[in-house]
Amino acid sequence: MFTDLDFYDFPAESASGVKNRMIILNPASSDYIQANHFDGIRFHNVGHKNLAWFFDPPEKWANLADCGTWPCSGPKNTLMTFKNTEWIGAQPEGIGADF
Repeated sequence: MFTDLDFYDFPAESASGVKNRMIILNPASSDYIQANHFDGIRFHNVGHKNLAWFFDPPEKWANLADCGTWPCSGPKNTLMTFKNTEWIGAQPEGIGADF
């Protein structure tokens, strides 16, 4: 569980054009992504597009010894909960305090 964190002024991209994300999945977790729970998180001038990075499993994760002929689906089975969340500054449309 992550508690009492503040995120400040995350632009959508860095000065060099790299996308910024506050929460990302482990790109090596093919089988399992641990549930993440956030409580008391405060976002200061942060856009919702910067919140998290999800991805489709790469085709190279398809192997007979592990997941068969299709890629392992860990990244598609992700759970994140947010409680007591504050948006300070502009609140993104469609996002509430607990989502």
